[in-house]
Amino acid sequence: MEPRVNIAAETLVNKPRSEISAHRFFLCVAPAMCLLMVWLTPPFQAADEYAHYFRIHQIAEGQWYGEKFDDRVGGFIPVSILKTTEAFDNMPRNPRQKLQWSLWRQTWSVPLCPEHRVARDFAGAGCMPSYAYLPQAAGMRIGTLFNSPPILLFYLARLANAFAWCLLVYLAVRLIPTASWLLTALALAPMSIFQAGSLSYDASINGLAFLFLALILRRAFAVDYSLNWKDLFIWMLIVVAIAASKLFYAALALLIFIVLPKLPGKRSHYVKTALFLAIVTAICFGLWTMAKSNYLTYDEYNPAFRDTQPFVPGSSPFLQARYLLNHPGAFLRAAATTMFTSDQYITWIGKLGWLDTPFPNWFYIGFGLLVLSIVAADRVPGVRILMLQRIFLVAIAALAAVSVLVSLYLFFTPVGADIIQGVQGRYFISIVPLVLIAFHGKLARIPSAWCCRFVPILLIMVQVITITIILRRYYF
Repeated sequence: MEPRVNIAAETLVNKPRSEISAHRFFLCVAPAMCLLMVWLTPPFQAADEYAHYFRIHQIAEGQWYGEKFDDRVGGFIPVSILKTTEAFDNMPRNPRQKLQWSLWRQTWSVPLCPEHRVARDFAGAGCMPSYAYLPQAAGMRIGTLFNSPPILLFYLARLANAFAWCLLVYLAVRLIPTASWLLTALALAPMSIFQAGSLSYDASINGLAFLFLALILRRAFAVDYSLNWKDLFIWMLIVVAIAASKLFYAALALLIFIVLPKLPGKRSHYVKTALFLAIVTAICFGLWTMAKSNYLTYDEYNPAFRDTQPFVPGSSPFLQARYLLNHPGAFLRAAATTMFTSDQYITWIGKLGWLDTPFPNWFYIGFGLLVLSIVAADRVPGVRILMLQRIFLVAIAALAAVSVLVSLYLFFTPVGADIIQGVQGRYFISIVPLVLIAFHGKLARIPSAWCCRFVPILLIMVQVITITIILRRYYF
């Protein structure tokens, strides 16, 4: 039997029909925005989309692991794919360069010709597990069955990624017992929706993280609920899919502590929790180790090709780990410098393209105020977050954020550097909801009807501004 969620019955019975619910609003707006992002954003104009494209094509052909050859990581890609990507090489990090329609039209006449191939490096994506790209690879696979041109394969992969993201986030918004408008607003933030319309696996990771949070909170606020193996199995699948792709998100597994034990079954609850964490840890570590078997450091990589890959000269995870253990204070200073002197807040909300398409400063201020207003207003009578649960949420978010910084410090930062390289706000899209929900109902109170009446209008305005920025960057 489905546990009852502790929400006042009158809230559901007497809710005015004129008030739109968050999940219905998301269902109306998100798919349309994703389609616009898929088609309005020119090919390969999301960060690292070239490498994602090559890796997805590998998987669509049934090659589950990236190739390691001649001290390089990548694969053998059809020449037609490289010819397609070259048509857009002059656009990334070049805000003055607009889409050339003549070149875009020419790419549609390039046949796939999979028999003609050339070696190509994509060291970062080549180390990623294949399941991180399953939606995109499924879409591309459909195109390869009909020998579609490379440009069509690209758009099919984008569409599949957007569909998967919409489905995951819709389920999260539909199932979360409280803060549904908050989750909707965070999902429809410019950077989040831009990722959803690209080839990036970050979209699926963010969608899965939102869904996992929703499922955990749904059980945490349920009446007379105790942990069962069915829920634990579903949660395990989601966490493994997230953490095996990006190990620093493994801290999200600790959200199981939000589901507090009931007195009659405390011992059983703790045993199941321990087993869940142990199994998740073992599986994630094993899968991540397998995926990283292709990893090469900057010094190990072929010197003729390493400067074209996302390596940082002087970086070495092994030497950096030793330095971290001997100088923990140096890491703390580097982490503080990185978080407080760079534009993490801006890149979390949205700095699109290859971080070459910012929004006006007033937009970042306004969107932050909108999110805080939703935190203050988005309440459901009968749902009460205990102080212990709030502490857990903040602690888990802090641990996940530190894990992000440690990972990038080890793999993408020169040994002993005073700032952590590679940190972007989009890596915190999956983490920020935990902090905001922890303060849910603790900020200045705004009438909850404000969410249903004004938040939809404001979020539509955010989408219009996002589309305008995209059009100005790439077309006008």
